[in-house]
Amino acid sequence: LDGSGGLSLTEFCFFCETTIVGESGGSGLDYVKDMVQGFISVHRTRRSTIKAKWQSRALQVDKICQVGVPVMALLLVSSIFCWTCHHLAESAAERRELGLSS
Repeated sequence: LDGSGGLSLTEFCFFCETTIVGESGGSGLDYVKDMVQGFISVHRTRRSTIKAKWQSRALQVDKICQVGVPVMALLLVSSIFCWTCHHLAESAAERRELGLSS
């Protein structure tokens, strides 16, 4: 150790080798391999869970849009139609008041 209060990469590697391999004579490596495999398994499980969550949310958005978009389009078209009819009726009434023919 260099006495700096921290571990360099070389010091860390030495520490791991003496702690894991030195104390158990090699069975520590098996333990580390099992731990790494467990970590990879947990990571894959989390990743697949997150993927399933987002796929579920995408399906929910699709279902809402399948109903919501046509309803909103129908409301928009009907409001434009009503506004146009109202505007045309006002125009016709104004022309009649002015004595203009259509």
